[in-house]
Amino acid sequence: SAQSIIDDAGLTATVITQADGDFLTVLNQIQYIPTTLFIDSKGNIVGSEIIGSVPNVAETYNAHIQAALAEAKE
Repeated sequence: SAQSIIDDAGLTATVITQADGDFLTVLNQIQYIPTTLFIDSKGNIVGSEIIGSVPNVAETYNAHIQAALAEAKE
């Protein structure tokens, strides 16, 4: 059901609904759904998580990504 909703919404992000190994460890720490995490190319969680739904996804995600990039430059 979740995959159908994701497909219908046209979401192009990676969505983890099942996992093992390191991702299972991360999923076991999530207490609220939805929880959005930003992962860098090395598999590290960067920036802060977004818990729950947000009114403007693009604006919220962009703000979190820009903050993570600024933090990485420090």
